[in-house]
Amino acid sequence: MKRLLLLLFIILVSACSTQPTPTQSSEVTITITNLQATATPVPAVTVAVKSNAVTNVPNNQNAQPFVGEYHIQEFTLELRADGNIGLTQAPQTSSGKSNIWRGTWRIDNNTAIVRITQTDDGKALSPIDEIRFTMVEGFPTIVGGAIPNITTNPDSLTFTLGTGQRSPLVRQINRMLAQYDYLNYKYPERNDDLYNETLRNAVTNFQQSQKLSPTGAVDAHTWQALLKPIVPLPKTAPITHLTPITTDVFIRSGPNTSYAALSKLQVASVMDVVGKIVGATPETMWWQVCCISDQKGWVRGDVVSVSGPTDVVPVVAAPPSPTPVPQAAPKPGKQLVDHLATHAPDGSPVVYLTFDDGPSTYTQKFLDSLKKYNAHGTFFVIGSSAKLHPDLVRSEATAGHYVGNHTYTHISLQNVSHEVFVNESEQTRTTLLSESKDLFGLDGDVHYLRPPYGATDSHTRSYAAELGYQVTMWDIDPMDWRRPGTEAIYTHILRNVYPGAVVLMHDGGGDRSQSAAALDVILQELSKRGFKFYNIFGQ
Repeated sequence: MKRLLLLLFIILVSACSTQPTPTQSSEVTITITNLQATATPVPAVTVAVKSNAVTNVPNNQNAQPFVGEYHIQEFTLELRADGNIGLTQAPQTSSGKSNIWRGTWRIDNNTAIVRITQTDDGKALSPIDEIRFTMVEGFPTIVGGAIPNITTNPDSLTFTLGTGQRSPLVRQINRMLAQYDYLNYKYPERNDDLYNETLRNAVTNFQQSQKLSPTGAVDAHTWQALLKPIVPLPKTAPITHLTPITTDVFIRSGPNTSYAALSKLQVASVMDVVGKIVGATPETMWWQVCCISDQKGWVRGDVVSVSGPTDVVPVVAAPPSPTPVPQAAPKPGKQLVDHLATHAPDGSPVVYLTFDDGPSTYTQKFLDSLKKYNAHGTFFVIGSSAKLHPDLVRSEATAGHYVGNHTYTHISLQNVSHEVFVNESEQTRTTLLSESKDLFGLDGDVHYLRPPYGATDSHTRSYAAELGYQVTMWDIDPMDWRRPGTEAIYTHILRNVYPGAVVLMHDGGGDRSQSAAALDVILQELSKRGFKFYNIFGQ
């Protein structure tokens, strides 16, 4: 019987390698029957498409745009230049192992035909399901089918490109971003296929201009907007630019430090100057820039470098003085988001490690690593998760980490109503204080809020100020939520870190084994470089 099955398998595989004649125009569907895996059955995946011609050799010019890694929820699909593939499913618990499958792929015109045929230990798979994986206007897109344990709804099967990833598609993203003047983005001189931090910042700015969640990762929606902007792009003529000359530059809602900080100006970022208030010294010169989400902001003249014509920049009237907003006084220290220290009193460089989406079953691993290096961090927790793991919240606070607000259900705060904002933020604050108020010795309350996805607008920032929150963003994002690999996570952070940088990682929201392993390397390497690790409260 085994010999019969083996013979059947060889015959079917041989049939699969046969090219259809040029006159054929039917759907290529590959099926194998009567083969049973001895391990737990896992559906195989075949991509089937309509085509007139099939190329069996993947390492040709048409195949190159497909080569690389693709992230689909908890799966990573790797298409290799030698025609082999790997599909890895992240473990679903902190103690679990990754599921891995092997197979081959080929090109059918503009479509990759992917065959997942066996488990990592060589056991054949049965039955075979199928997905349709093609390029839609140049972006890899699943248009139907299924992947093991994932619904067949194509909307849930979404590829993303993000930091640390190399792909020919990254070159195209660079080209598209460079064509939009308002982004002031220059095509990189080298490593143009590497998705780096500068590219992430540019993508985030573009997503904000298009009213998309500013994740910094490119998915199909962002790709479509890059090709055909959903919202008219801002223009300034003539264009005058400014760039930060220090790592501590903030864009404010008005031309004075008494106005709220809208965001931190990223290192190496460039912004359009659209107005000015002339001062006698650089410290009293303020430049109006466009655009932070849907509003303009102000930057002080002594912390930026300005290029382009300045005489044609119009003088504009200052906005009304900010209305004082009553806020609960933090104690015993003070809030430091606008002025985070770049160095410790002894001159050591400081970095701020922050962790989102917990607490979860992975959180204790993060706490153990931080304790090992006498490091403090900041945990922006989801209220509903804190309610499930109050012991972990208490462990965070007891160890000297700051516990911040990341909403109750991880909702985007962009364009939400006042009622929704208050409910999401205050329900989390109440949960944290009810569970651990006696341990909140840094300020006795929850004064820092990180918006999920980094998504805010002028209204939500106003709501935050009304409730006494300081919105806290980040400087370096390895996109560890995409599970790009432990090495990719720590390499991106170590390559981009600088004194005073706020680093974003995740200890919840899914499998975080890669992030936990990367944290050990980050702490070890930055300790060697002399860095100290502070929480967002400056301790």
